[in-house]
Amino acid sequence: MKAYADYATKVARVIRDAIHGGTNDSSIDNDVHQMIQFEIEMAKIMTPPEERRDETRMYNPQTVSDLQDWTDTVKPVQNHSHINWSEYINDIYSEAGVFVPSDEQIIVNEPDYLLKLMRLLNETNPRVIVNYLHWRLVLKFGGETGQQIGKIAYDFYKIYYGTSSPQPRWQWCVRKVNDYLGFAVSALFIEKSFDESSKVEAEEMIQNIQTAFSSLVDESDWMDDETKILAREKAAAMKQFLAYPDWVRNKTALEMAYDGVNTSRSEHFENVLSVLQFLMHDDLGSLRMPTDRSVWITYPSIVNAYYSSRFNSITFPAAILQPPFFGKGRLAAMNYGAIGVVIGHEITHGFDDEGRQSDKNGNTNSWWTNETLSKYLDRAQCFIEQYGNYTFPQFAGTESSNINGIISQGENIADNGGIREAFRAYKNHVVANGPEPRLPGLEKYSPEQLFFISYANIWCGKQNSESLKEQIATGPHSPNRYRVIGPLSNSRDFVEQFQCPSGIMNRPKKCILW
Repeated sequence: MKAYADYATKVARVIRDAIHGGTNDSSIDNDVHQMIQFEIEMAKIMTPPEERRDETRMYNPQTVSDLQDWTDTVKPVQNHSHINWSEYINDIYSEAGVFVPSDEQIIVNEPDYLLKLMRLLNETNPRVIVNYLHWRLVLKFGGETGQQIGKIAYDFYKIYYGTSSPQPRWQWCVRKVNDYLGFAVSALFIEKSFDESSKVEAEEMIQNIQTAFSSLVDESDWMDDETKILAREKAAAMKQFLAYPDWVRNKTALEMAYDGVNTSRSEHFENVLSVLQFLMHDDLGSLRMPTDRSVWITYPSIVNAYYSSRFNSITFPAAILQPPFFGKGRLAAMNYGAIGVVIGHEITHGFDDEGRQSDKNGNTNSWWTNETLSKYLDRAQCFIEQYGNYTFPQFAGTESSNINGIISQGENIADNGGIREAFRAYKNHVVANGPEPRLPGLEKYSPEQLFFISYANIWCGKQNSESLKEQIATGPHSPNRYRVIGPLSNSRDFVEQFQCPSGIMNRPKKCILW
C-alpha cells in the first residue's frame, strides 16, 4: 500500500510540474491519502467474486428509467453524487451516433452495489471523487506519455509483482501494436510463420474431442436422459473459430477493417487515442446492428484459447498452434496431451459452474432437471474442496495460504474435463490409425505416458512469490503446479499408465464431472 501511495504521489507531482500547477507536495500527499481511503471503502462494498458466478443472480433486466428510480431511492442525494443514467449512457453512445431512450432495456449485474455506491458517493468529498476519476485515467494512459511515468509505474509493479527488470523496449512496442492493431499483426504472423497444415490437424482433433465429450456424457451415471440430450446438443452447436478469420489474408479487407485509424511516426500518445476511439466507435455502433455470431473475440496472434458462453463458441488462435502446445510431425500423443487438453478444456467451459447456466444459443437459461443439477452441484463441491485444501505455507496467515476453491472451480473443472476428453480422443485415434512408436531417446515412456508428460510440460514455468501470491488471492486459475497435480490425481487413466500408488498423485476420493 505504501508503494501504491508512492506511485500515485510521484505521478501527481510529475503532472503538476508538467503543467506548472500550484499545488504543493503536502496537498498532493493528503489528496492521495484520501483517494486511497476512498478506494478501500469502495472495495468493501463490492460483491465478492465467489458470489459473482451465479449468472441468474446477475441477470437483472430493467429499463434505464427503472435504474434511475432504483438509485434515486437513496436519500438525500447530494449534487455531486447524483447520477443521471440517461445522460451518462447517451454521452457515451453519442460517440457512435447512437441514442438510448429511457425505456431501453439494459442488464444491471449488481443492483445492490449501485445503492451502496450512491451512499458512499454521498459521504465522499467531491474533490476525492474527481481525483479518483483522474487517477484512473492516468493509470490507463500514463504509460503512453513517456518513460518518466513508465519508470514510476515500474517501481510500483516491481514491488507488487516482484519483477526483476523492466520489459525490453522492443517487446513493449510489439505488445502495444498487437494490443491495438491485432488483426494487422496477425496477418503478418500468418503470412510469415503459420503452417496451414497445423490448422487441418487441429480441426480433426477438435472433432475427435467433441466426440469424446459426447461419449462421456452418454456414459455418465449422474445425468438423466433429458439433460444428456440437451448437453449433447449444446456441445454439437458450439461454433469453432480456428487459427484466423479468412478475411485477414485479404489485404483489401484488412485495409478496410482499419479505415479511419490515423497514425503518425512521431506521436505515440495520439496514435493510441486514435486507435482506441476507432475501436470504441465500432464497438458502440454495434448496439443497433444484428448480433454477429461469426465475430472473433480475440486476435489470431494471441497465445491463448477461449470459450464464450454468450456465443457458445470455442476459439483457438493461430499463435497457440505451435510448441509447446502443438508441433507438426510429432507424436499424436504429445499433441493430444497439450493442445488437445486445451481444446477439451474450452469445450468443458461450456459445462462448468458458469457455462452450464447458458444454453446452446448462449442465452442464460436453466436447462437442467432439478435432480441432475443437484448431482452436478455435489460433484462440483468435490473440486471446491480438493483445490481449497492445496496450501502454501509461505503465505500462512494471508488470504493466499490456500487456493480459493470457489473462484477457481470453473477452470479446475475445465482442466479435469479436458484431460479426460483428450485422452479418450487419443485412444480413439490409436484405434483408427494404429499404435504409435516410442519416442527415440525416451523409449522408456509409452506414447500414453507421453500424453500426460506433454500435458504437464505446458504448465512448466517459473513464478516469483509476489506474482504467485497475487494469483492465489485473485486469479481464476490455480497455480501451474496444481494445474498438473489436481487433474492428474483425479485421472484414472493417468494412474493406470504410471501405476501410481495411493497418495498425492492418486487421490483415493477422485473428483469427476466430465
